Amino acid sequence: VNAPAKVYLTYRNTSSTVVDSTTIQNGQFEFKGTINDPTQAILVLSYKGAGMRSKPSQHLTIYLEPGNINISSPDSLVHATITGSKINSDNENLKDALKATDKKNAALMLELKALPVDKQRDKNVVADFQKRQDVIIEEQNKVQLDFIRKNPNSFVSLDLLKAVFGPN
Repeated sequence: VNAPAKVYLTYRNTSSTVVDSTTIQNGQFEFKGTINDPTQAILVLSYKGAGMRSKPSQHLTIYLEPGNINISSPDSLVHATITGSKINSDNENLKDALKATDKKNAALMLELKALPVDKQRDKNVVADFQKRQDVIIEEQNKVQLDFIRKNPNSFVSLDLLKAVFGPN
């Protein structure tokens, strides 16, 4: 990927949302900055360089932390590999553990979208799909809780606790 494509980086700090961007040159990009505490962020690759919400684009959730974080891919953010970061390594392990339930959820959504529009809006059909999705969500919660138990000192576990049980 080269110009006019741009990469955008966004994350929240204690007082605001930070958005930065950089150009892609010779298939590479770089962000430099200082961060004191680990922070979840989103990278957005905009193929037209027209902003974070422009289409077509790709997204990648990463963790920013002190040190050098390298992202490499043969073709896209979808196939990106993140190195140089313990937290991102933990996050990749969690994503791997959730792949099976993510596939189930994606298949369920495709099944729903394949129905005629009137069926998609039918209360009984929606209720059935919601019950099936609740089962998948329960499986995901079990995988996440297992990750937390096995990785109690991981920053990713702290984020999972907040996601599963709320910020308090």
